[in-house]
Amino acid sequence: SVAVTLGGKALGDASSTAAATGIGIDTGAGNDQIANLAAVRVDARSNASATSVSVGLVGVAEADVATTALASASGIAGGEGDDRILNQSSVTANAGLPGLRKGDGVCSSTAGGACARASTVSVTLAGYGEADAGSTATSAAVGLDGGAGRDALDNRGAVTVGALARGRADGTSVAVFGAADADASSTISASASGITGGLGDDSLYNAGAVRAEAAAESFTRG
Repeated sequence: SVAVTLGGKALGDASSTAAATGIGIDTGAGNDQIANLAAVRVDARSNASATSVSVGLVGVAEADVATTALASASGIAGGEGDDRILNQSSVTANAGLPGLRKGDGVCSSTAGGACARASTVSVTLAGYGEADAGSTATSAAVGLDGGAGRDALDNRGAVTVGALARGRADGTSVAVFGAADADASSTISASASGITGGLGDDSLYNAGAVRAEAAAESFTRG
């Protein structure tokens, strides 16, 4: 339960942020050579929630009660530079499993991914004020990533990538009096890439099976 009341000129922050990043092999910046001969599996999951949040602004004030969840998974990353990546085994990078979602926006450890949930959020603005009560969930997964530079990627194995982002808002209300701005929107995005060369002139060769699946869903109930 979070309550924020601001009067006069003030700034209040009751935001909630959860971020998870998983990388199997990462050589960073430079001209690198990677040869993968064994199975690589990466899973990333983040849940951010705000329950019973009440914000009141009077006079000149700003309040942040946003909910943000970020999940990122990379199997093999070359980073910046001219890289050569050879994969001869299985690479699995999951920032969520779209096939296991129930379709109700409820965060679950089984489906994973990035999940932002706000329940019973109330924002009241009077006078001049700004309030952010929005929800953001972003999920991104990449199997083989050359990054910026002139890269050569050679895949001869199975690459499986999944990304899932979910957002749910229950009982969100915004009341505005006078000159005030309030944001209670939801931004949900998911992206999945099997093999990407990144920025630059790249060479990509694939002789294996590549599967990439992404899903984003948003639920709002007043």
